[in-house]
Amino acid sequence: MCLVVPFTNYFKNTVHSEPVIQNYTTQVLCGLAYLHGRNTVHRDIKGANILVDPNGEIRLADFGMAKHITNCTSMLSFKGSPYWMAPEVAAIFKIGNSKNMSEIPDHLSSDAKSFIRQCLQQDPSL
Repeated sequence: MCLVVPFTNYFKNTVHSEPVIQNYTTQVLCGLAYLHGRNTVHRDIKGANILVDPNGEIRLADFGMAKHITNCTSMLSFKGSPYWMAPEVAAIFKIGNSKNMSEIPDHLSSDAKSFIRQCLQQDPSL
């Protein structure tokens, strides 16, 4: 059995380099792409539902709010754990409803800045 810890505990009081963050972000996105490729949405992604094993491998957890999507399923409703959402999640909603994109820190690499811009893009077809 492999000991895993929630992402939030793993990052508590620790500063990680951009390549480490990029590695974890890539793993989370690959996990979500796997689910989406099987017509399933997690609907409760948060630090406590992302586990890290001792080798730095990511595991998505807690599929209690997951939903299998069919051709006639509507995804217009909001699901998640509102009482456990971090302030940055509320900020994402605010950014998503804003006409002006927030400033991205200058110290980030051009790849990181580009990734953040893509994540904040309101119209995904652009």
